[in-house]
Amino acid sequence: MKSHRIIARTARSLWLVACFAVLIFSFVQREVHDMPIAAFWLMALLSFPSGLFIIAFAGYASSEMFHLLGIRYEPFAAFLPMWFAGVAVGYWQWFVAIPWVARRVAVKRSSRLRGGNAVIHERQR
Repeated sequence: MKSHRIIARTARSLWLVACFAVLIFSFVQREVHDMPIAAFWLMALLSFPSGLFIIAFAGYASSEMFHLLGIRYEPFAAFLPMWFAGVAVGYWQWFVAIPWVARRVAVKRSSRLRGGNAVIHERQR
């Protein structure tokens, strides 16, 4: 069980490093007109599948807000809401929701293998 936790922590750390690498990339390339498109697809990949819609919505909402407030377009500022949305949704998806579902399936499977309708007790976090 300890190796499982090490693998989970390593995956989480690598995923967060990749997300911050996209943020640094977008900052360094902020003068490039098409940078938000490349950064969008990188974040969509890191948070796929749930992040794709959320990141697109965050990008659209922030561009509309910038337009309504009269803020001029700046690629890095336009990407920041997409980045935050992608990190939040991707983290929730990969490190909260999927492990929760996997634990539920494992508990149900082990209960079924024991041949009873045992009450499902998950360890409390």
